[in-house]
Amino acid sequence: MRADVAIEGRALDRRMVGAAVVALLALLSVTAVVVLPGLFSRQPPYDPRSAATAAFEARTGIRLVRVALTGDGGLIDVRYQVLDQTKALETFEEASHPVLVDELTEIRLEETWAGHASHPALHRAVTYFTLLENRGHVIERGGTVTVVMGDALLEHVPVG
Repeated sequence: MRADVAIEGRALDRRMVGAAVVALLALLSVTAVVVLPGLFSRQPPYDPRSAATAAFEARTGIRLVRVALTGDGGLIDVRYQVLDQTKALETFEEASHPVLVDELTEIRLEETWAGHASHPALHRAVTYFTLLENRGHVIERGGTVTVVMGDALLEHVPVG
């Protein structure tokens, strides 16, 4: 005996209807996993044009270019550009290099790799980098960090 369901004059096998329902539920599940966490995020997204970014740049004389994992995740490449040589030199007198704080665990990473923290002369419009050790792979790609330079900080910076 064959069980058919009539829809708009067409007979559909119950298995086809069941498969369609399963596919729809799978699509809704994936959407919930991907979309909902972003809707309920506790922190605002990083905006390089925000007032917080402008305040960090005005205080330090430095523009953050990027924070990215490298060395199979064991190193963090922090790139920054000098906007104001005088302020940048003052900042580097206070703190010899950027420090990162993982916003998920609140762990501070400040140990440089192979001395990548010394910048005897900083020049305007030049991009510099610091390599920090990511011991225990605390910071992960897709996470966010707070960048600390002396007494200035910039929150919610994405890690690439």
